[in-house]
Amino acid sequence: MSQVPLYNHVRSGDLVVGKPVPYSIYDTYDRLLLRRGKVLKSEQQRKLLRVVGRTRAVSPSEQPSPTRRAAKLESIELNQHEHFDPFEQFFYCATNLQRAIKAVWLGKKDEFRERLSGMISRLGNLIDRDADAALGAAQLTKDFPNRVLHPMRKAIICDLLSRSAGMDGQQRCSVVGAALTANLGMLELQDVLDNQHGGLSDEQLNKLHEHPLLSANMLRRAGVEDVSWLRAVLEHHERMDGSGYPRGIGKGQICDEACLLMLADSFMAMVTPRSYREALTVRSALRELLGGKTVRYHSGYAKLLVKELGIYSPGTYLRLSNDEISVVARRGKDPTSSPQVYSFAVAGHEKTGQPHQRLDNPRHRNLAEEDVAIRGIYRSEDIKIPFSMNEVWGYSHVVEK
Repeated sequence: MSQVPLYNHVRSGDLVVGKPVPYSIYDTYDRLLLRRGKVLKSEQQRKLLRVVGRTRAVSPSEQPSPTRRAAKLESIELNQHEHFDPFEQFFYCATNLQRAIKAVWLGKKDEFRERLSGMISRLGNLIDRDADAALGAAQLTKDFPNRVLHPMRKAIICDLLSRSAGMDGQQRCSVVGAALTANLGMLELQDVLDNQHGGLSDEQLNKLHEHPLLSANMLRRAGVEDVSWLRAVLEHHERMDGSGYPRGIGKGQICDEACLLMLADSFMAMVTPRSYREALTVRSALRELLGGKTVRYHSGYAKLLVKELGIYSPGTYLRLSNDEISVVARRGKDPTSSPQVYSFAVAGHEKTGQPHQRLDNPRHRNLAEEDVAIRGIYRSEDIKIPFSMNEVWGYSHVVEK
């Protein structure tokens, strides 16, 4: 694996429309956004570079403090000093993915590539800044159809797994791009299947098996030339035991990017409710992916999935031993350790018919440090009491602008 470059965030004062930039600017995937000496052309370009831009540091001492895992415990304090709203960023990314999908179907190739490239940079920046909030937004947001939310969720997981696996920026960008576009060839079928109660017809099954090839061909026609991206799309429904499609290839023949994507795709399908079945809990889905009589998924990447998400991932609803209902805000230090949560309701009682009630004083709890245990997991569709995601993840200061 190649060495990861060191970065500093760009300084706002260095970005002046109509003036050349004093250094080359990259995104989190090490993609060059603007070369040193090139003129900043517009306010829109300035805003994008201000949000996602980085400049390579000249020494390790200049490297910014990490914002993932251990540093997540301090993220609330760190983010109080600047305007950063992860949920606004997630909404922006999802909106632009939706528009990019529309553009490619209308044959607007340049718009498709431009929108997709910009939102990939923003999504990577969001994950860089606060992966827990990104996971929570992906799990809890209901403002978009599944054709948008499913690829967004897959992309976030693929980014986290590719980082943990030590992939370089180009590989990470390829797998994230593939996650966002793998289902382009079956969008109409996906909309039907999301609301279908019965099994698939022979025609639907054929279309399902064809969609990796159709998606890859659409991307080629739209001007995507990244071979790893295209191959990951083509192979993301293959399986290590050779039981997948469209070609039925197996272990040793499937690229690493596709191995990550197939895992993220299957996991998100399991934890997402459908009209014909309930969603699995994260814990049950991870158990199913790691179990089975045959090895269908890359075992090393499956273990990384457990490591990165933990059994209580952000956005999961929990019932605590004190009868509080909480949502997981931040992962624990390891997959099985107690997470940080936000309690916002009191559990009702099914026998008496008493419904859940809003908690008078919502509060954050670090379950690793309190004498409160987890007693159960709720499905997301079972919790109807609203709460502020900005409050849960420590961004209430940016709600009022």
